[in-house]
Amino acid sequence: MTTQKTELPRRYHPALVTLHWFMAAFILMMLAVGRLLFPTLTDAAQETSMAKTHMLIGLFLLVLVIVRFIVRLRTPKPAPATTGNALLDRIGIITHYLLYILILVMALSGVGTMLAAGLTPILSGSPMPVPEHLLGFPPYAVHGLTGWLLLALLALHIGATGFHLFIKKDNLLARMWFGK
Repeated sequence: MTTQKTELPRRYHPALVTLHWFMAAFILMMLAVGRLLFPTLTDAAQETSMAKTHMLIGLFLLVLVIVRFIVRLRTPKPAPATTGNALLDRIGIITHYLLYILILVMALSGVGTMLAAGLTPILSGSPMPVPEHLLGFPPYAVHGLTGWLLLALLALHIGATGFHLFIKKDNLLARMWFGK
C-alpha cells in the first residue's frame, strides 16, 4: 500500500481570491466613508442616505466575512508564507486572524449601533434622521475604536505586502491572485 502525497497549491482558491479583493475594496471604502465623509455631511437627507448605504454594505460584509472564513477552512491552502524570521512569520499569522476578528467585530458593532440607536427603519427607506450623538451608544464606541484598530492592522498588512513585493521580491502576492 502506497500513500499518496498531495501537493499543496501555490495559490489560494479562486473563491478566496475573489472574496479577498472584493472585501478589501469595500472595507477600505467603508472606512473612508466612516472617517472622512460622514463627519462632513450637513444635510440630513444625505446623511440618512449615506447611513442606509453604509449599513447595507456593512451587513453584506458581515455575511462575506463569515462565508470567507468557511471557504478558507474548507479549501486547500498554500504552504505558510515565510519571511525567514520566525517572529515575523508568527506576526503574519496572527495578523490574518486578527483581520477576520476585527472585521467581524466591526460589522457586529455596526449592527449593535443600528439596533441601539433605532436606525433599522432607515433600511426600509424611512427618512428618519441619524441621531446627532451616536457616541452615547456603547456599540458605536466599539465600532469607532475597532475602525482605528482595523486601519492600523490594514496598514501593517499592506506594509508586509510591500516588504514581500519590493524587498524580498518573493512574488508572495501571486498567492492571492488568479492563475495556476
